[in-house]
Amino acid sequence: MGLAYESQQSISSGPFSVGDSLKKVEKAWGEPEDLSTVAANYWSRNVRFLYDGSTGRKTITAIDDFDPQLQTIHLSMLKELIGEPVSEVEQEGNYYVTYTDYANYKVVFVFESAWIDPNPRLNMYTVEFAPD
Repeated sequence: MGLAYESQQSISSGPFSVGDSLKKVEKAWGEPEDLSTVAANYWSRNVRFLYDGSTGRKTITAIDDFDPQLQTIHLSMLKELIGEPVSEVEQEGNYYVTYTDYANYKVVFVFESAWIDPNPRLNMYTVEFAPD
């Protein structure tokens, strides 16, 4: 949360942030291992950059972090550390927990289904600009 709050980064994306250019990432890390019109995947670094392809610099709009070590974190641990989220939603087999500062960032944590386990494991999280 500190990285998201201070610099719109995920743990695996550093030193790149939401708002940076995908070209900046490519210059430092090389070509993505998988590229679509909206996402650049760096599987070996456990990170995906979602970007706006309509801008010449390919502005990063969100960062997905899916480091396998995240699976050691459970929902109760996250809430104990950060507090109550602004929203919690079970959707399409995942449990989405959202935190925001309403000004700079929004972080969405994606857990396994809470229907299966009331204290599910974390699979990934996304850092993105806060909604207006």
